[in-house]
Amino acid sequence: MILIYRLGHYLTVSGSVFRFLNQPLKYLMQVLSGCHIDFSAEIGQRLHLAHPSGVIIGKGVRIGDDVVLYQHVTLGGRSKLNPEYPVVANAATLYANCVVLGAVSIGEQATVGACCLVLENIPANATVYGTPGKIA
Repeated sequence: MILIYRLGHYLTVSGSVFRFLNQPLKYLMQVLSGCHIDFSAEIGQRLHLAHPSGVIIGKGVRIGDDVVLYQHVTLGGRSKLNPEYPVVANAATLYANCVVLGAVSIGEQATVGACCLVLENIPANATVYGTPGKIA
C-alpha cells in the first residue's frame, strides 16, 4: 500500500501528465487492502501498517518516520469548512479503531490506545486511552 501511495504522491506533487493514473491507483489500493491514503498526505519513512484494512489517512495529514498504524485507524479533518489535519510525530503508535481528528499534534513516541478518540494535542512519550482521549 505504501508503494502505491508513494507513486500516487509523486504523480500528485510533481504535476506529472500521468496524474490520470491516480484514480485507478486509489481504486487498486482500496480493493487490495480496504484502506484509503490520500495522495496529498505527507508520510515519512518506514510507516508500518500492521493491518491495513480500514485505515483512512486524509489529504492534509502529516506523518513522521517509524510510525505504526493498526487496523481501522482514521486520521482526518473535523469539517470541510475548517480543513485542518493531524500531525503524527516520529515513532508514534496508533492502535486499532482510534480516531484522530482536526489540528491535533501527536508527540514523538506517543501511544494512542485502541478505540480512542483524540481531539486534543498529545505530548511526547504519553499514552492516551478512552473516549475522549485521556493521558495516562
